[in-house]
Amino acid sequence: MNFQQNTGKSIQKAFEEYHRLNPKVFGYFEKYAFEAINAGKKKISFKMIMNVIRWTIFIQTEEPTLFNMEGRKVKFRINDAYGSRFARLFIEKYPQHTDKIELRNLRS
Repeated sequence: MNFQQNTGKSIQKAFEEYHRLNPKVFGYFEKYAFEAINAGKKKISFKMIMNVIRWTIFIQTEEPTLFNMEGRKVKFRINDAYGSRFARLFIEKYPQHTDKIELRNLRS
């Protein structure tokens, strides 16, 4: 089964809802991307950033919960499918750093 069959939503639609409910995740994405850029890194792995965010939230929170797309509190998680969307959002906001993140074509 693909994402839409499992969730009833496209990845993009689910990402938009997730991002609206969890705006601090993109704040972390920006923080770690700029940390890498300021350290002189030529390329940035959005997958690595997503895993650092997962770790940061895990370590920094005593009650690691956020709201899911239905508005219920759940254990914090980030779907792997959202990583490339966060990367695209970063590039959209900071086009001067397009060369830092390699993107593949979206499948859905």
